[in-house]
Amino acid sequence: MAYRLPSVIPGPFSPKKPKPNRSVSDHAAMLDEVKPGWYRQINLRKLDLACSDKCVLGQVYGDFQTGGFELSGVYPNANPMAFIDSRENDKAWRHEIKRRRGERNDVNSG
Repeated sequence: MAYRLPSVIPGPFSPKKPKPNRSVSDHAAMLDEVKPGWYRQINLRKLDLACSDKCVLGQVYGDFQTGGFELSGVYPNANPMAFIDSRENDKAWRHEIKRRRGERNDVNSG
């Protein structure tokens, strides 16, 4: 069942909010290592960083929590806040996905 993601993740994750663009590109590179081709699984029309099953981790792993724990198991410095909803994170994730797909990154395209 999908749920709305909180603005702060309780538990072992860092409460600090990373700088979106750098953090998103870093975390996209982490996904490249553990889930090659992950970006092909993302439906940009359904991408919703505030929803546990429509966010990047949700679409790749089935839900945010599973993806967050698997990624942090491989990369202890992974920060799930890079996957949380914000205007900057949404724009940065769409850019990273389109760049990997070889698509245009127009400002107004979804």
